[in-house]
Order: sequence, then C-alpha cells, then structure tokens
Amino acid sequence: MTLQKQSYSVHFYRNSETGRVPVREYLDSLSPKEQGKLTGRIRLLRDFEGRLTTDYARCLQEGIWELRSDVQRRLQRITYVIVSGKRIILLHGFTKKGDKTPEQEIDRAIRYLQDFKATNQSIRYEEE
Repeated sequence: MTLQKQSYSVHFYRNSETGRVPVREYLDSLSPKEQGKLTGRIRLLRDFEGRLTTDYARCLQEGIWELRSDVQRRLQRITYVIVSGKRIILLHGFTKKGDKTPEQEIDRAIRYLQDFKATNQSIRYEEE
C-alpha cells in the first residue's frame, strides 16, 4: 500500500463581516502582467510548501509572511500564513511604496488573521 503525500493548498481569506475577499480584489485591480507574475509566485508558494527564499517571501513577524513580486518597479505584496492541514491562507494584498512594509499593512494582516482564526472563513484558490 502506497501512501499519497498530501500537498499544500492555497486559500483566500474571506472577511466574516463583509464577505469580501481582499487578495482576490487586489489581484483584480492589477494589470494582467502583474496578475500573471503574482499568480506564478502563488504557485511557487504552494509547490514549495510555503518555503521560499527571500527573493520571493519574507517573514514580517512571527507567523505572518509577505509574498513578494515586482513589475516595472511596482512592488506587489501579499501577506499570508501557513495553518494546520497544510493550508496557506492569503490574507491581504497591497502595493508597497517604500523600503519598509508599513505598520498599517502588518496590522491589517494581523486583524485578518484573527478574524480567520475566529471564523475559519476562506475560499480555496483554484488556478484558472
């Protein structure tokens, strides 16, 4: 009997109060080129089980990471966490304007993570 390895899955966080899906909305606001690059990074994140080099991801604080992408000097970021069940939850997307990630973006990711933990609301990411 061969045991099949369970792979990681990617999910969009869904706000429990509004029903909005911040990362999906963020992706929809980007150019096709930016969307394509971030979608590729999301695939890498899934395929490498959340373990990417600093060229692709970096830890913002305990347990909260940012997926990194840039197109023509526009810096796109998606905050995410890895939770039990080999799930990667994409919390929030934003365009970074300076060298340092703004505290308000980290605070937003923390709020979304708290909401997710309280309600466990997400939508599975499916490739198109």
